[in-house]
Amino acid sequence: MNRSFKIICFISGLAVIFLDQLSKYIIQAKIPAQGIFLVNGNSLNIALAPVSNASLAFGLKVAPFFTNILFILVLGLLILWAISLYKKNERKNLLLLTLIAGAAISNFIDRIRMGGVYDFISISFDNFYWPTFNFADTIITISVLYLLIKTIKNNSANSGIKKTL
Repeated sequence: MNRSFKIICFISGLAVIFLDQLSKYIIQAKIPAQGIFLVNGNSLNIALAPVSNASLAFGLKVAPFFTNILFILVLGLLILWAISLYKKNERKNLLLLTLIAGAAISNFIDRIRMGGVYDFISISFDNFYWPTFNFADTIITISVLYLLIKTIKNNSANSGIKKTL
């Protein structure tokens, strides 16, 4: 793997941190506390509802001291798992790991600066409400899902089981 690709990965991780922190800054500056801005008020509502989320993930409540400890532990295990998937010839894995790390660092910046992660995107559909999230959460979720699906497909192919995802 050449040095220029590693630099691109590093810059991509920094870009995630910058874009996530910028999006949070803009929302905090433009929308009053607990204000809601409806993007589509019909069946799909996307509301920007600023929330400082001191929970671990998806609203899981634990004591504030343990929240940061558990967050770091889960993040560390996730990164170790992801690194175990990394193969030298798979550049996409390195890029995804860098994006995950950038997003996790951005959320950790929130935890240190504000005592919780600043979430502001809330999606609902009829009576279904998804937990409030932010840009970094989206990057982490998409990257981890991609790596998970890729791992399942590779394991299925290596074990002789033919499955389509």
